[in-house]
Amino acid sequence: MKKVYLCNISGSYQIVMPYSCGLLHASCTTDTQIMQEYDFQDYIFHVPRGVDKIADIVDQPSVLGLSLLSWNVNRSLKLARLVKEKHPNCLVVVGGPEVPDEALHFLSNNPFVDIAVHKEGEETFKKILIENLNGEPDWSKVGGLSVIKDGVLSSYAKKSPFLNPITTPSPYLLGLFEHCIEYVDSMGLPRLNIWETNRGCPFSCTFCDWGSFVNQKVRPVDEARLLLEIEYIGERFDEIHIADANFGILSRDLKIAKNLRRVMLEKKKLKSVHITYTKNLNSHAIEVAELLETLKPSRAGFTFGIQSFTEEVLVNIKRQNIPHKNIDSLKERLESKGIPVNFEMILGLPGETSQTFLNGINRALEIGLTDLRVYQVALYPNSEMNNPETISKFELKTERVQIVDGGIDDENEYVKNVFSTKDLPRDEIIRLKKLVEMIDVIHYGRWTYYMSEYFTRSTGRRIIDFYNELYFFFINKKDSVNHKMITGWYIDT
Repeated sequence: MKKVYLCNISGSYQIVMPYSCGLLHASCTTDTQIMQEYDFQDYIFHVPRGVDKIADIVDQPSVLGLSLLSWNVNRSLKLARLVKEKHPNCLVVVGGPEVPDEALHFLSNNPFVDIAVHKEGEETFKKILIENLNGEPDWSKVGGLSVIKDGVLSSYAKKSPFLNPITTPSPYLLGLFEHCIEYVDSMGLPRLNIWETNRGCPFSCTFCDWGSFVNQKVRPVDEARLLLEIEYIGERFDEIHIADANFGILSRDLKIAKNLRRVMLEKKKLKSVHITYTKNLNSHAIEVAELLETLKPSRAGFTFGIQSFTEEVLVNIKRQNIPHKNIDSLKERLESKGIPVNFEMILGLPGETSQTFLNGINRALEIGLTDLRVYQVALYPNSEMNNPETISKFELKTERVQIVDGGIDDENEYVKNVFSTKDLPRDEIIRLKKLVEMIDVIHYGRWTYYMSEYFTRSTGRRIIDFYNELYFFFINKKDSVNHKMITGWYIDT
């Protein structure tokens, strides 16, 4: 039988079940010919001692399939290269959000990759395995992929759009992760898994590739399957991360949340459910939060993904937030249940100036939150913001930032963060980044919380004015701890 190796390497700080490997494998179980001809090996999802050690144990592979994500793309491609060098007849197939839709540059730079799969991969991968059984496979019959032959790129569209419900068998109920569970247990680590109840995103935020990657129609997973999976997960896992782009967007999500809460209370194994809530909040999402956030040991809370308070910026990024007048009432409702409330904002968005960004931070401080999380905008391969027109229009300039320490230079992982725009120079983006980190430590850590309140009451000025002036005070006070904190922040160039 032909050996198939599937790989989805976790980030450095936790080991998560390789959900994409399970989905690809589960999809293939529905085809008798594939199951007769191919032998699926244990999934590759953890690299504790370097990629070369993993490559050494890949034995006579016929097919190597790798899921490329921002936290594993360099290690995954290195593994693919090493395997191809040892086993030149192995078919190397890559997919995932780090595979660009325009694949010529990607495939040219990575000649050891035979096939680049675009968007969802279950059906495409299954067809690849079937076509691979032919002496001279014709990849044009498959669709949804790109290949290079004799220096020429050929890309083949999928035969049908993603409009149908998700019918892939459950990798959990098939027991496909049992060897992964045993491995994690042997490491003495918690069991973490990925789980999805629907796929698709109806929003078009330009900084995100989620909507474009899975297309915009929200397609549900069969509810009967989900209810069975909840029982399985509740007995076997410590934490789950719901991979839906907008959990709470469907009315049935409330039923799912009630069943999750039930198994958490009954079985007492599952401790935390991590959720990305729907962008335009509705009553379902708030009720879901009331059911599940109150059970988390850490009480991490509910996060409003505001991204920006500036209307021009929201237009630029095709984002529509919930009305600001509703935020206060939702915050009060959540906090009455003991659920902390956080905001998420993004620094460096097109059209954001220093003043508008500071106005937004001030608004967040005035609302009174448990935490404010500010991220620099990153450019991902298939996000609309990463297209040449947007980059040119807003003069976006990026620098790479390390997100995973691989222990070896070519196994480190990076993202491309925006460090200057037409409206925000590089020095000011760095200063604002340091400022919000200072606010996170000394305001939300309650060191200066009451001082800032006194400042606003006694002077009539804004909270952000207090922290802006405090920032410059600490910049000049070189023997202070805060000076060391805000001047110690750095980037990898």
